[in-house]
Amino acid sequence: MDNGKFNVTKNGFYFVSFNSNVDAEQVPISKLTIRVKENNDFFTSNTGINTFTNIDPKPNTNNPHKIGTFLSAGTYQIMIKVEDNWLKYGCASNPVKDFSSHSCSECCNNTNLEYLSDAFVDKPSFENCKQCF
Repeated sequence: MDNGKFNVTKNGFYFVSFNSNVDAEQVPISKLTIRVKENNDFFTSNTGINTFTNIDPKPNTNNPHKIGTFLSAGTYQIMIKVEDNWLKYGCASNPVKDFSSHSCSECCNNTNLEYLSDAFVDKPSFENCKQCF
């Protein structure tokens, strides 16, 4: 990993492993979105996005979420959004970014009804997700 980006030198099947922690009164995770964005992909496309619904949180480091994906050789960024059943959400990436700031919260938030979109996809009114990574 270099500067928050992962260099894949050989085509193959890879796992992204991570933990999530949700308040016991707000489980299950209603929506988990993960984007494995290749360096040449544009933030205006939804390439590399997988969404999972109604899953349990995995706070134990010995039992993380494991999401498998096939990757070609290239450089990738990984972004994750966890949304609980009360519509509260959090986003994470590596290196750690502040998704609470207005500019980057737009990249994480996909609840704008005017532009229904996935998290980590630029909306026509924003077009600045790349500055958040």
